[in-house]
Amino acid sequence: MAETYISGEKHKSMMNNKTSSAADYKKPLIALAVVVVIAGLSFYGGMQYQKGKHPATSTASNSSANGGFGGGAGRRGGGRRGAIGQVTAVSSSSITVKAQDGTSSTLSITSSTTISNNGQTDTASNIQVGDNVLVVPDPTNSSQASRILVNPSFGGFGGGGGQAPSSNAPSANSQG
Repeated sequence: MAETYISGEKHKSMMNNKTSSAADYKKPLIALAVVVVIAGLSFYGGMQYQKGKHPATSTASNSSANGGFGGGAGRRGGGRRGAIGQVTAVSSSSITVKAQDGTSSTLSITSSTTISNNGQTDTASNIQVGDNVLVVPDPTNSSQASRILVNPSFGGFGGGGGQAPSSNAPSANSQG
């Protein structure tokens, strides 16, 4: 077998005319498929992990659905959290609040419960059925109301973390 000399130009033109084989396309496609499968499995695994971290809870005690309110005191020891919503019943000793999700919470009113209406001190006798309220539970007894804010002005449910305007700061409704 005799070897034939091929010039560089001829070799270059022969290589340019070479058709690509299917094997040339398989490697990148396989790599892409592997990346897609790994990404999909990672997403699915993350979803399952998240479900385990935040198991479904009863909406009656899930006040985070009622405006991101309730914090640590209500959660410790499995106790109840406060409530935000509309008053459905009120007396000198208790208040029942219906949240936007339809659940109701009843907390007792004690002599140490502070009540304010638009930043002004008020009494339980002035709370009316239908009023919008934010009820903060007592840190030591989550079934008792520590503070009741009637007609809270913090921009809607969950908007301001449950803070009433201070008596020193001007409210959004004040003139000046």
